[in-house]
Order: sequence, then C-alpha cells, then structure tokens
Amino acid sequence: MDENGFLTCGKERVFELTNQSLASCDKMRVLEQKGINIKELEELQKRISIEYPWNSDYYWKRENYNKRNLSYPIALVYPENKEQIKEILEFVKKYNIEFTLRSGGHSYENLSLCSGFIIDFSKIKNIDVMADIKQVKVGAGIQIDELIKTLKKYDLVLPTGTCPNVGITGLTLGGGIGLLLRKYGLTCDNLISLTMVLANGQIISVSPLQYNDLYWASRGGGGGNFGCVVDLTFRVYYHPNVSWFDITYERDKFHQVFDFWQKWAPYIDNNLSTVVHYNNSPQLLKIEGLFVGTPDDLISLISPLFDFNYVTFNLYNGSYYDAAFYFATFPSHPFFKAKSDFIQNNLTSHAIDILSYYLNIPIESLGSSSDNPIDFGLYIAAFGGFPNTIPPSSTAFPHRNSLFWIQYIVHWSSPFQQDSCISWIRSLYNSIRPFVSSKCYVNCPDLDLFTPFISYYGSNLSRLRLIKSKYDPSNLLHFPQSIPPLL
Repeated sequence: MDENGFLTCGKERVFELTNQSLASCDKMRVLEQKGINIKELEELQKRISIEYPWNSDYYWKRENYNKRNLSYPIALVYPENKEQIKEILEFVKKYNIEFTLRSGGHSYENLSLCSGFIIDFSKIKNIDVMADIKQVKVGAGIQIDELIKTLKKYDLVLPTGTCPNVGITGLTLGGGIGLLLRKYGLTCDNLISLTMVLANGQIISVSPLQYNDLYWASRGGGGGNFGCVVDLTFRVYYHPNVSWFDITYERDKFHQVFDFWQKWAPYIDNNLSTVVHYNNSPQLLKIEGLFVGTPDDLISLISPLFDFNYVTFNLYNGSYYDAAFYFATFPSHPFFKAKSDFIQNNLTSHAIDILSYYLNIPIESLGSSSDNPIDFGLYIAAFGGFPNTIPPSSTAFPHRNSLFWIQYIVHWSSPFQQDSCISWIRSLYNSIRPFVSSKCYVNCPDLDLFTPFISYYGSNLSRLRLIKSKYDPSNLLHFPQSIPPLL
C-alpha cells in the first residue's frame, strides 16, 4: 500500500495493471501480506466472483454514486445466494479482513466502501411477483428502477423513492421516503419479511412471527447493522394509473409559497404526496406531486397552488413507472454532500428567510464556472398521512410525528471546489439549527453529526443497541456510524 492508499505490487500501482502484465508481477503478494491464505482464496474464487485491483473492471466497479471519498479495496466480492454470503463471512472472519456490504452503491457518505473486501450484492437480482396475493419478493441487489419496471407489467406499485439506481435493500432498511408516502407509508411500512445471514453464519427468515425484534429493527434501523439481507418480501398495490403534476414559480415567491405549502401539504387528502424543489440551477421553485386518483380530482385538490402567480403547470396521467421516470433524479455532477432534517413544527418566517438567503448566494462565489458548474438546492417532502398514524416506537423509524423532511444538497464538478461547497452546506445547516429538531434521516448519512445515533434513531436507539448486542455482539458488521452493541 503506497502513501496515497493504492495497492502496490513492487513499485507499480496494481489497480492500473492489465491482465497481460501479471506474469511479471506476483499479483497475490499484497494479499499474502495481509495474512490471507492464497490457496483458500483461490478456492473461494472458484465458486464466487471476485474482482481484484488488477482486473480491468475494478476501477469503475469500486466507485459509488458519489465520487467523493472513494476507496481502493483489496477485492470486490459478488455472492449470488445466501450460502455464498455465509461462506464469505466465514472467510473474512477467519482472516480478520475489514469489509462492508453494498447493494445499490448509493450511500451518500460512501459508508459501503472500505479498503478491505466490499461484499457486493448486485448479482442477487431475482424478482418474484405474486400478483394473486399482491406481494413481491426481491433479491438484495435489485435497484428501484428494475423493481417498479417489473411491477408495471402487473399494474402493481410499491412505495419507493424516485432515484432509479438506489438499492431497494438500503432504502427499505433505513425507511424509504417517496411519492406514495402519504398514501401507503414508507417502503419499510410495506415490508412483510426478509431473509438474512447473521454475523454467526446462521440463515434465518425474519417476519412478525419469527425474529420479530429483527423485523422491528429492519424497518428504519439502517442497512448493514444486524446481518446480511438476501431478499425482501413486500406488500404491493394494484393501481393501473396514477396522476401527477408540477407547478413552477419565480424564485422570489419562495417565502409565501413555502409558508402556504407547509401549512397545507401535511393535511390534505392522503392520496396526494407533494414535494418542494428550490434550486439554484436550474433557477426554479417547483412543487410537484403524485396522486392516487384522476386528473380532475387532482386539479381540485391543488387549486390553492394556482393563487401564487405560477409560471408553468403540467398535469399527467399514466402508470406509476411513468411517474417515477418523470420524477427521476440523476447526478448532475460527480461530487456531492447532503444533510437533512425532519420538521415537527412549521418553520418560522425567519427560518424561511434563512433558507432563501443561502439558496440565493451566487454560485460564482463558490467557484462555479461554465467548465466546472456547481448547483445546490432543497428537496422538501411532506409527511402526514399514513406514516404519521404509526407510533414512533412501532418500528425502528422514529420520525413519525414529522410534518415534512428537508434535504439540503450541493453538487460540484471539480475536487478543487469541495471546500467551498462543503462550507456552504455546513453554514446553511448550522444557521437553521435554532428552528429545527436536529432529527436526521439515516438514509442521508452525515459524517459531520456530533450525535449521529440520537439524530437518526431518537428514543429507539436503546432498543436497537440491545438487538445489535443479541445478534452481533462482537460488532463484526461495523462501519462509520453503524449501531454499536452495548458494552
């Protein structure tokens, strides 16, 4: 390992080597230096796909959605079933190899990366639709786009987020906020059961009737804390068509539009879920939403939004997949940083002005240019409805009393812009502290948090630590901000 954290073989950086150059270099030397028995590793590779730094696809496969804070792992390991997951866990335990679990590669702080083994579930791709009983069983490597596209064939829907390449496993384990939120709840509210490989290698089925403590923890307790999820079974709903809309305003209308929205959106018909986008690039203020019903009924519900001199309005009707594709978000630039808050009380006029101030800072002052653009913004999703009917202690997701959730985010193009962009989002976040609860979403992890476990889990933390101590007392499954067992 050289001074920059690259695996080396002799004086070469091995991740840059091609297969043709291996004859002149002992490719396994770096692994032997870690105390790994190479013969056992080669036997493992006969059954399980493994990518090493000298393989041609390694460089891009080691990356996540966010290109900030990447790592150079010893190997990427791709199990295809529960038995292989068990075998990999036994191997990493035997040789004390650092490892992380990865399903979608969408961890905002790249907590699914490490310098040891990345156990990647992307080859576990099964989707079994049981349309007659309105259930679907999915493999741990399935991404949102793959799932909702398959469900479309049966006119079935599952509440999910709208970013297409998010893994369904991590989304569910942390909660799952999306545009069916107020109708059917979080993604985790629709979880029926899951298969899991525990730290001791035991393969179990988790449901309200079996390992009900793990079932409780798997609905909002965060990914990678208690075991390796192999598959998940969900309740789904028959909806051939849904309606959706977006309406834009001049940015200087933010104060009055948002103040109305925050007092309206959590209390309207539960069939309608809405969000506010307030971005600097493109320069817009937008409200958008999804409605389980007809366009005519949707128009009637949102009629108050037309009182604010809107700029554009669009109305659509189609499948949930079509709506999700319309709302899909893709990375605008390779690097980003995000923070979040759950809001239990309406923001004051002063708090709204603070948000507006930071969203109107000239991006040029952060170093944005035509060659290396920067953009920042807010994504604000209304709660109320179904999620708020469930007591905060009934699942591990504690933020049931929220009116809405805010995500603050900044994207940038060049590593040289990182300091100014992170300074911007930290300053915004600190300035809004007096007006918010400081309760945060575990699926929007933030390594800046001083008390992350309280922020993510609130009063559910003690029970989560008890469950961690029961099923992983040696803390085999750990990463920055993972739930620690009780001492």
